[in-house]
Amino acid sequence: MAEFESTCSIEIPAQANAQTVEEIRREEKRRKSVYLRLLARGRESQGKLLEAFDTYLQIAGVGVEGELDAVAEENGLKATPDVWARGRIAAMVSKSDPAGRAELEKRVSARWEAMKTAKAPVAELRKFAQLFGSLLESGRAAQAELARRAATEGGASGFLQAEQDWMNLYQFASSSTQAGEALHALAELYLEKGLAEDAAYCLRELGTQYGEVPIKGRKGSEWLAGAWGDHRLAPYLGGAPRWFGNGPVKALPVETSPGNNPRYTQAVVLRPEGEVLPFFQRLKLSLQFNSSRSNFNQFRMVEASTGAEVLSEPFSRENLLGQPQAAQLMFGGGANAPRMRYQARGHLVLVEALNTVHLLDVVQKHESNRHELWNLNIHNPKEAGGQSSSQLNSVQMPEKGQGSYMVQFQDGWRVRLGESAILGGGVAAVLCRDGLMGLDPLSGRKLWLREDVRGDSRIHGMGENVLVVEADQDGKAKSTRLIRFADGVVVSGTDLSSAYQRLLQVADGKLVHTKEVAEGGLAVVGLAVNGGQELWKVAVPAGTQFAEDEDDQTVSWLEPDGKFRRIDAATGRDLLVAKVDPFHVQGAQAKVLGDPDRLYLLLNKQTAPGSMVASNFSVATGVQQVPANGEFYAFDRSTGKTLWRISAKNQMLITENFDQMPVVLFSSRYTRPGNGNARQNVGAFLSVDKKTGKRLMDEEKPNLQPFQNFKIDTRRGRIELEAPGSRIVHQITGPGGK
Repeated sequence: MAEFESTCSIEIPAQANAQTVEEIRREEKRRKSVYLRLLARGRESQGKLLEAFDTYLQIAGVGVEGELDAVAEENGLKATPDVWARGRIAAMVSKSDPAGRAELEKRVSARWEAMKTAKAPVAELRKFAQLFGSLLESGRAAQAELARRAATEGGASGFLQAEQDWMNLYQFASSSTQAGEALHALAELYLEKGLAEDAAYCLRELGTQYGEVPIKGRKGSEWLAGAWGDHRLAPYLGGAPRWFGNGPVKALPVETSPGNNPRYTQAVVLRPEGEVLPFFQRLKLSLQFNSSRSNFNQFRMVEASTGAEVLSEPFSRENLLGQPQAAQLMFGGGANAPRMRYQARGHLVLVEALNTVHLLDVVQKHESNRHELWNLNIHNPKEAGGQSSSQLNSVQMPEKGQGSYMVQFQDGWRVRLGESAILGGGVAAVLCRDGLMGLDPLSGRKLWLREDVRGDSRIHGMGENVLVVEADQDGKAKSTRLIRFADGVVVSGTDLSSAYQRLLQVADGKLVHTKEVAEGGLAVVGLAVNGGQELWKVAVPAGTQFAEDEDDQTVSWLEPDGKFRRIDAATGRDLLVAKVDPFHVQGAQAKVLGDPDRLYLLLNKQTAPGSMVASNFSVATGVQQVPANGEFYAFDRSTGKTLWRISAKNQMLITENFDQMPVVLFSSRYTRPGNGNARQNVGAFLSVDKKTGKRLMDEEKPNLQPFQNFKIDTRRGRIELEAPGSRIVHQITGPGGK
């Protein structure tokens, strides 16, 4: 062994320049890493776990920044030495018997106490926390200490690092007390930063989810009760304020103004994926195509209720959304612009923009004087920043207007639009042309790469793991794998491809699907992704039709007798049971929407041949709509009672900010029969008062120009739709309006 170890050292020539010396040092590190890996695995195979453990710690300290090495034990995986060592330590801990685990905990705890006594620098604490933060109690203690230090050091990086540390501790807490303490620390951090709405959210969670748990000397419910006395928190403790008051809604006469020619800038609205903080619930995020900087698109955040700009920053890497060919493929003919998304973990935001992924801190700028932390061209991940060499070949639209667009580049590589990245627990997992890559979300450092994952795979975040679903040539799921966020290693588990073929929802580590039962009919089943065991099952009759639900934590369906059910995807428990006319369901596609008071069910049927129903918004506005040709029901959330129902014909339902508006808005353009064989193009508009179901406006106008703007002004209590030469206005009176 000594002879093998001696080969790790390289003699430096006397005349070597600085570059040569640096290359030799890096080669020495690489050789030492290889030597230590072999030594550690050998000691582990001999059962010398503590010696192996110490060697893995050495490996973690030797890592070469940014270099990915092949992992011999895992085909298709490359990882940095420190990430590989982290995975091996995690495997040792998970396989250890109680006595072995206790010995490891003792060894790590002693190391932690020594680091505290020596007042180790933050860099050493960070490595220690990364190795043990989700494995052992001393690792969690180190992560908590890091979060406290980062918060007190201040600055942009300090706040963001502290937030992400506390969120990791909350997500991977080993007890209710730990989870509650992390939530309380987040509330304090947000309040110090002036984010009172988010602090109130954390305290509401503390009081409701951990009400009886002792946290820093008080119960969770007591912390919530005390918060009502803080003038900064009290306005938000009851939940997010509503945009409009409860006053009556009035449709004003259509304003006609020949000189009115509203201008717009082509943009794509970004939709949140999963749960986000209240900070984001009041904002509209978008990508604006910036003509002054060609294809360097502008990331914007505005107050959704007023249009006031909160943040505007051009991305530092060109992407293809603004190129003429890509724009034609993406926006040239559909009723809606493609649904694109963002993910948020705290105030760290991941944006997917066709061929690029961007990570931003949306509350503050960093050393670069930018909100953007880093970016990656997923089609060419080795490409330096700036302009892109990527070229788009085709965009395959989703069937029936739902699902994701399949984007194909000129070299044949394919990826699903808006489904190429996941912001998970301490790692951003990104599908790129090289495979599935794990990156540090704060720095963009490459941690691991799975070269055996195709770009057109589907990926879902599942707690500590990524669910990877590979499809056959027909698009059907043929295999699934669980890949650990931390190190890219495949986690043993059940192949879920057969269940995925009948997928209804993926939520909170559960896969909800249908299956046929022996006694006839179907069952809706909640499946644990890690292990494949059934967690709950609900029987439904044959002929049941499942609905598209805007809430990804629920599953909704309509039974043949007209029963409408909505259940919690986590537990299978009923959230709402209501009744509709079975005739309205026949041949209809169902969609469920909601607001704080009511649930709504749209039953859309095919339009008559030749109607050619389309949106009456310019696609460039980014306003989202869905076809509506059938019945529209409103139900009381708490009782399931039908409050009202209306019929819509040849319409498009506006889903933009639906949960905040006091009216339901429909707008379309379609073709109707005229005199003789002639046909006439008309613009149709319908508005309905949500409280009463009363039709406020129901008009058709020949050749109505497309709307160019959709404005919500909560200060004046107005909702406006602007078209060249005309404006449609709804006025909300009473509190919140005029």
